[in-house]
Amino acid sequence: MSGDPAREAALAIAQRVVAGARLSDALDREVTREVMSRAQTAALTSLAYGVFRHLPALDALLAARLKRPQDLPDAVRWALRLGAYERVYTHQPDYAVVHAWVNVVKRIYPKLGGLANAVLKRLVIPDDPSALDAAHQPAWLQDALSAAYGDQAAKSLDSLLQPSPFWCTGYGAVEPVMQEDGMSYKPGPVPRSYAVRAQRSLRETQAYRSGRLQPQNPASLEVARIAAERTTEGSVLDVCSGHGIKAAYLASCGLQVTSVELDGMKIQRAEANQARLGVAVAHIQADATKPLPTQAKVETVLVDAPCSSVGTLRRHPEIRLRFDPDRLDATVKTQQRILGQASKHVADGGSLVYAVCSFLPQEGPDVVQRFLHDHPEFTEVDTEAALPWSPASVGGFIKPLDGLDAFYVAVLTRRV
Repeated sequence: MSGDPAREAALAIAQRVVAGARLSDALDREVTREVMSRAQTAALTSLAYGVFRHLPALDALLAARLKRPQDLPDAVRWALRLGAYERVYTHQPDYAVVHAWVNVVKRIYPKLGGLANAVLKRLVIPDDPSALDAAHQPAWLQDALSAAYGDQAAKSLDSLLQPSPFWCTGYGAVEPVMQEDGMSYKPGPVPRSYAVRAQRSLRETQAYRSGRLQPQNPASLEVARIAAERTTEGSVLDVCSGHGIKAAYLASCGLQVTSVELDGMKIQRAEANQARLGVAVAHIQADATKPLPTQAKVETVLVDAPCSSVGTLRRHPEIRLRFDPDRLDATVKTQQRILGQASKHVADGGSLVYAVCSFLPQEGPDVVQRFLHDHPEFTEVDTEAALPWSPASVGGFIKPLDGLDAFYVAVLTRRV
């Protein structure tokens, strides 16, 4: 690699993501592969995430200076996007940014260095980049945010385009251990949540190794908290448990938790992580769209259903490139089947907590209303009352403000 490792690594990451890689995985690969300083790693992270968060606005700016951007080699087009991101959204000196990206382009396509110089120098930098972002989002995204958050839609979009704190959930006496690790931290909006800054990788800290910290967004934690608060007799079934993060929290509350997950690798990772955290969870490997291999009925069933994951756009901005509204129907049908099967395991008087990390009405209230129509034995609890910090929610949708993921949560109870 050349003398500009962060920028060239950012270019490599962008091309891998377009080829299908997850942004976080591509970033981890580059950080592991190259020896970078802490400052270079921070610059790389900013570039890699920033270019995807602001991609529609960047393409709009570049279109004013490029007649046929689609005819450029992919690497050059991404270099221009990354250079435009630095010019518009960072505080780097303009001349340094232009010079650096022109050199990157010259190393891969020497004849296009002059074009890169002309385009990046002549970009018209908007006074209000957030307005540019808002004007160039896909229609499905703007429509969904408006439907979910009303007059808070613009604020929610702007928040989704900003970096997030590094959120963790605390287990046990975590603060003294974080202090020993030299971490800086502040409490988050949900009990046991913390915004954490460490001087080294979290996995290298005593707080992590001793099972005191678990990376988790407070919105995800709040979904688990709602399920815990609905449970008084101790039994929870966590359906579509994924890597078992919510199940671990539920178990740490003294509840008897059984997780249902189809992916065996996820179950193995969940078991290892739960052992690190010092909690016990029973696991069932099964397809939740079909009858489960258990007859148990429990007080609370939590369903964090597979979904579009658009609520995590801040952390996974590449989702916007891959989301196809025309394919949403298949996801919704899967959610309906899972919710129907899970409901069979709710005891009389018990609760069914349905959640998706999405602000799309089709995956949230539409699924719930269809379920209630087909299952009159269930009624919906006032979701605002179920969310202890209801100012952060509207109609069951958790707002993606201040670093939170967007979620939809509904609490349904089976009549006695």
